[in-house]
Amino acid sequence: MLDRTKRTVTLTEAGKYFLEEAKLSLEHAERAKAVARKVSRGELGTVRIGHVPSIPFSGLLTKLTSAFHRYAPDIHLEFVEGDPVDLLAGIMERGLDLGFFRLPHEDVPSEIAVQTVRKEKILLALRGDHWLAQKKKIKCADLGGENFILYYRRIGKSPQDGYRKAIAVVAAGSGVALVPESLHYMKVPSVVFRPLADIKLVSELAVAYRRDERSPAVSWFLADLSTGNFDRHK
Repeated sequence: MLDRTKRTVTLTEAGKYFLEEAKLSLEHAERAKAVARKVSRGELGTVRIGHVPSIPFSGLLTKLTSAFHRYAPDIHLEFVEGDPVDLLAGIMERGLDLGFFRLPHEDVPSEIAVQTVRKEKILLALRGDHWLAQKKKIKCADLGGENFILYYRRIGKSPQDGYRKAIAVVAAGSGVALVPESLHYMKVPSVVFRPLADIKLVSELAVAYRRDERSPAVSWFLADLSTGNFDRHK
């Protein structure tokens, strides 16, 4: 490794390569330690998120993703669409970390916690040429003779993607439907949305997750889910 003379000591060619590799090994070790520290702090990794089809219209996922990426740019968020039964199964089998769906939902496994994260008003969806569309608010008494679209695919006794299907049927002129307020972002040309005047109905958006969750990244996401206040971890 070394060439020695009476006055100097120099590296041989093999020694030069060994030194370069040693430097690279130290750099790799430091990088590995830095990565391990980021993972332990929840600043690196993947969070796999499931959701029912109507959730993206609420803007909740967009808001959370934007806030989370701002303060945790090295965490990758994966999104999977599905029905509540599949989402809960995915969480139980650890293929998913979180799942967003609408309440009520029965038969949630005891190993899974469910937390309401947002409440939306229920609006009446109807065609723009319907006689009730001229009103700013709709009284229940005005709905006596209306044909309500109950096109909900009942999965686990919970109405989910049927909301979107109901609006499609409303657009066809086959009746009216009660849907979460965020569905107005679908902007179906022939459909308008009106609040109810004398009754308050809400749709609850909830997140499901494993009670024994140990992933720092997932725990971080859950800790600030309701406010999007991810900057406190910075």
